[in-house]
Amino acid sequence: MALPDTAKWTDLIISLGDGAVPEVFTASCLLRTEKGISFTTATTETPIFDCTDAAEAAWMEREGTALSATISGTGKLDMAEWDVWRDWLLARSRKNIRASFNVSLARNGGYFAGPFLLTTFEARGNVEDQGGLLMSTIELQSASKLTWTPAAT
Repeated sequence: MALPDTAKWTDLIISLGDGAVPEVFTASCLLRTEKGISFTTATTETPIFDCTDAAEAAWMEREGTALSATISGTGKLDMAEWDVWRDWLLARSRKNIRASFNVSLARNGGYFAGPFLLTTFEARGNVEDQGGLLMSTIELQSASKLTWTPAAT
């Protein structure tokens, strides 16, 4: 039996670019409770009918037409980062993001990078959960093509 080569949730690092040249990426302190990246493929579909049996149900034929990525996460709101998230949301602008799989090249590590929009920012809390501390939930949507860069070693 061969066991899978797994990674820890801490090996997924979401870093925000600062817009400088050269750009510096810093992991957000907010995304320390839960985080993830998901990919979707938009499709077009066409029913294809059986040429010899008109009563036969058609099968859908699909083609991939576009790719999209979503980054989401939850964590305690670090007030030192509040201005970064607030200003990004209010500007409705793109920010370069890196989603790193922080494992070696031999283990298929590397990172996706590209522009994202901050589409959801939520701050909430209550007296009983998380010691009454404010929690935030974010969602980022890819704004253009992402690139994959393999780990250096």
